[in-house]
Amino acid sequence: MFRILSSNTSRPTRILLTEYFHIRWKLLLEKVLTPFLLFKHFYCRYERQSRGSAHVHCILWVEGASHMNISSDESRDCHF
Repeated sequence: MFRILSSNTSRPTRILLTEYFHIRWKLLLEKVLTPFLLFKHFYCRYERQSRGSAHVHCILWVEGASHMNISSDESRDCHF
């Protein structure tokens, strides 16, 4: 996202931009991610960087996903 919010941005503008970001995230979640990933539950946290750009950290519980086995060192290593 752009550097829209800063310390000198007025409070009503910050509220408006935060609401706009929330609406866009909800639409992406409902219209794109839900039908594509078929997840059952989710947890999301909104954050804003010091320069003002908003972003989301999200955990999705995907239906039918394989279970992660963390009992061995090999399975804990991430290889992309």
